[in-house]
Amino acid sequence: MKFGNFSIARQMESRIETDTLRAVGRAAKEIGVKPYLVGGSVRDLIVGAPTSPDLDITLVGTTSETFDDIARRVSGEITKRSQFGTVAMKVGGYGFDLIIARAESYPMPGSLPVVRPGTLAEDLARRDFSVNAMAVSLAESDWGDLFDPQGGLNDLRARMLRILYPDSFRDDATRILRAARYASRLSLALSPDTEDHLLDSVGFISKISPARMRDELERVFLESQAAAALGLLEEWGALSAISPALEYEADAWSLYSERTDGLSKPGRIAVGYAILGATMSVPESTGVAARLKLGARARRALRDAAELADRIDGGEFEGAANSAVAEALDALSKLGVMGCAIVRAGSPIGGRMEEYLRVHRPLRTMLTGDDIIALGVPQGPEVGRIQRWLRAARQDGLIESRVEEEAFVLDRLKASQ
Repeated sequence: MKFGNFSIARQMESRIETDTLRAVGRAAKEIGVKPYLVGGSVRDLIVGAPTSPDLDITLVGTTSETFDDIARRVSGEITKRSQFGTVAMKVGGYGFDLIIARAESYPMPGSLPVVRPGTLAEDLARRDFSVNAMAVSLAESDWGDLFDPQGGLNDLRARMLRILYPDSFRDDATRILRAARYASRLSLALSPDTEDHLLDSVGFISKISPARMRDELERVFLESQAAAALGLLEEWGALSAISPALEYEADAWSLYSERTDGLSKPGRIAVGYAILGATMSVPESTGVAARLKLGARARRALRDAAELADRIDGGEFEGAANSAVAEALDALSKLGVMGCAIVRAGSPIGGRMEEYLRVHRPLRTMLTGDDIIALGVPQGPEVGRIQRWLRAARQDGLIESRVEEEAFVLDRLKASQ
């Protein structure tokens, strides 16, 4: 249904690239189908949040052959096709996901859905939450008009997150993680029924495939309000449903966004796993990595953080020189150490790890290998050993200048003669 006379044409014109959207609308009209902008982009346009560069467009009254026709008419390129009647299309520098309006059913909880062509209303009804179940017409005749059969606009106004049917979380328990993301990002509260159904469905998290669970958890790590989202997952029992080894450290996660600012997405994700790893045993970290089928970087950060936390608790670094701490931490991944440092922030060892990351890990000697050879050291393994000694001496404050490094090398030469 159309939501009264509500239109977001003005928001569209000012906040997203509309020339290509209008071209898609014209191409769709020429072949007799109706196009709609759908999903999170509609929600974000309404609330004034940043929109994704990739937009979702649902086509009503079409078949998969229509995609190629539209792409040809707008000089676009189909870059990917999925089993669910979806294609990715690039037009210039913009990306679009073209979707045939469809209805879905789930044969069993956690399974992939069975799909069939459907109406716009059926397509919106299959979505996770009402705030993501709105559509905007891209046809010239009613450009920008909002279609909102599930009441998403009213829920946004009420700051409420609501599922569309009682078994939503059972059918797809990844929606529990999405609920945490949207609630924290948009400052929404779960409707009473939604919260009841969510809490009743937490056990269905075990039905989710490792890859889907991993991907959804990593999306949580990348949220601007990751700490709040993870706090909700802890409150709902969802973290322990993923693995009993996962614990939520509120103080650590409150530092996460600031400490990982400037890292790549894979780097931020790895530090997220390291924060979790710093509160579990090494065997538990191995189990979590296997449960989520983690990639090499994330798996190493998780395990290294768990190992480092265990060594700290065993007293290995108490009274140790800077060089001894650096030698131990150099063997671990930087991202794993970062995660453990965040968990131990405010403690003496936390400060030492932060100093290591800031000062001692990047520290290099002033003398290069060629410089050391020029001072009379024979080319070979001894050059590397001297460089390691020089670095350790600098870390411990015993050497501060190039002249002192040269003197150290010459003293070793004399002692060896």
